[in-house]
Amino acid sequence: GVADLFGVGLTAGYVAPKTQFLSAQNGKGLEIVGTFSRKHGQVYMEMTFTNKAMQPLSDFAILFNKNTFSLVPGPLEVRSPLFPNQSVDVSLRVNSEGLPQITTPVNNLQVALKSSPGISYFQTLVPLHVLFSENGKLEQETWLKMWQADMGAVGEGVCVVEGVKNRDGMGVDGVRDLLGVNRVFTVAGRVVEGVPVLYTSTRLVDGTVLLSEFKFDPGMGSCQVSTKSYAGHVTGAFHDAVRAILTA
Repeated sequence: GVADLFGVGLTAGYVAPKTQFLSAQNGKGLEIVGTFSRKHGQVYMEMTFTNKAMQPLSDFAILFNKNTFSLVPGPLEVRSPLFPNQSVDVSLRVNSEGLPQITTPVNNLQVALKSSPGISYFQTLVPLHVLFSENGKLEQETWLKMWQADMGAVGEGVCVVEGVKNRDGMGVDGVRDLLGVNRVFTVAGRVVEGVPVLYTSTRLVDGTVLLSEFKFDPGMGSCQVSTKSYAGHVTGAFHDAVRAILTA
């Protein structure tokens, strides 16, 4: 069918539900809820602006503090004035072109937002999967060489993911497709002593490569993820993203 023709491109990657970025109290009357998405190789900050003040709001602008992945905002386009009790959806393009500065947590983003009453500040975590690049798949030989030789001395980060959503009993193939749609690419798959195992590669927008081994329990309800990367400081955020993808 048409879906086969276009491969997984028709299936959208995981987008976390919107959460509060900025309360009306801290935003001088402006409330923002939001999330992050990746569409056609581009990161977006998907937000809803709501005016909880008594007067219209206008003159919106946004800045990011320096951050680990060099993220900078594109043009902020908000229909204004934004009248009291009015909401507007805003899709802000996020580019990776600034100067990197490691933050704690590694995926923390500090934001300054200007509107007519003044400047407000908030911070939020960028879910790492929106920074997974489309060109992250390695050849098996490359993967093996990196895991065994190049990264031989690199310690593995390990996490256990409970509550893997085995939709319609999709099994390991379905999980592999789900990971692939979110740019965690399966390089090889094996069944080891009755246990399904996937070996994956992921590349971040800054070029960081993460190699992982997913060991599933036979019922596919949970898995252990072991990850190696030269950038060990991103492994925890990577595991958080994988957990969200597999349990959503």
